[in-house]
Amino acid sequence: MGWREECRAKCQRVKYIGEEIAWAEKPNHAGWLKGFSTLLDDRFVTIPGLHFEGVYESLSVGGEVFRYGLFDTHGRDRHRVFQIEVYPRYQISHREKGRQVLGPHIHLGHKPPDAMVRPVLANLDAGQLKRWAYRFKRHAKISDSPRHALVPPFHDGIFSK
Repeated sequence: MGWREECRAKCQRVKYIGEEIAWAEKPNHAGWLKGFSTLLDDRFVTIPGLHFEGVYESLSVGGEVFRYGLFDTHGRDRHRVFQIEVYPRYQISHREKGRQVLGPHIHLGHKPPDAMVRPVLANLDAGQLKRWAYRFKRHAKISDSPRHALVPPFHDGIFSK
């Protein structure tokens, strides 16, 4: 089984968010927020090594970037399983040999040749955090648990959309 198939199998195991996501400032970056949560299977048991990670970044040139991802950790090794990265449509958001991606895109897997990157075709702006969170949950097949929900930063503030 290749890494991409392993990633798909890991995504299929995940069913629920395991704890409330506390968005906190990233210590060495102004304008960055980072959130973390364990993940649960269909029996509400924590899946070892697998976790949700979210990053919100306010750009100095205007606009915002955020990433929602599932990561697999073994010791000090951290591998991306699935991630959606949301950039403004006009900004180069991913580069690889001979190819550039503008705007939002999806990662499946960690490194080439097994990893896959493709643009997200959506009629959503980067500022629509709640709708992007919903889209991430739909792609990753994660549901909110009875006690905890995957919510973006500012979900209940005066600036929420």
